[in-house]
Amino acid sequence: QVNKTLTSDMDADAIGGSVNLILRAAPNKERISATLAGGYSPIREHGNYTSGFVYGNRFLNSKLGAVLSASYNNNTFGSDNIEAEWALGDGDEHYEFGNEFLQAAEIRKYDVQRVRSSVALALDYEFNQNNKLFFNAMYNQRNDRENRFAVGYEVDPIYDDKNEIIGYEGNMFRQNKGGIGDNKNKNSRLEIQKVQNYSLAGEHLLGSSVDMDW
Repeated sequence: QVNKTLTSDMDADAIGGSVNLILRAAPNKERISATLAGGYSPIREHGNYTSGFVYGNRFLNSKLGAVLSASYNNNTFGSDNIEAEWALGDGDEHYEFGNEFLQAAEIRKYDVQRVRSSVALALDYEFNQNNKLFFNAMYNQRNDRENRFAVGYEVDPIYDDKNEIIGYEGNMFRQNKGGIGDNKNKNSRLEIQKVQNYSLAGEHLLGSSVDMDW
């Protein structure tokens, strides 16, 4: 459920609208489904994998409903690019005012592996037609492993006494951003993000014209 603005029943600590995730509801009978997909990243010549699983059923004479779902995604990708640093001439004797010139340039290579996994459980228990309880649990984890390789160049002209260019001088540097060489980091810069959410709710019909949801 997407709301463009907040309403009076929502938490006030938000910038704009809100997104409310509605989890799967238990089916009326047993349901099992699974998905498996794959792809290929031509830049890094590596395969990508995605899988999902859902199981739902009702128990205890259909009073208890349960849905368990899980997913997994493993994506290896990257990029090759050139990043340049440009500047405007300030009108001195070497750089004419308003003319752009290249101060520095870097050739970069990024290698990224993103692994995402999640599991969710939704339970509902119907005491009778007027009273029902719900319990939802959700866990998500994302692991980003990144390596960055860079070669940079900085070049400046050399002038003689007549203010004429007689050559160039500069420097070159190499840079690598990685991490620890263990099974967890795999020689890369590892960023882990975890999100957990647990909620308990109820719906109660207290009378012919009064109900309570919490």
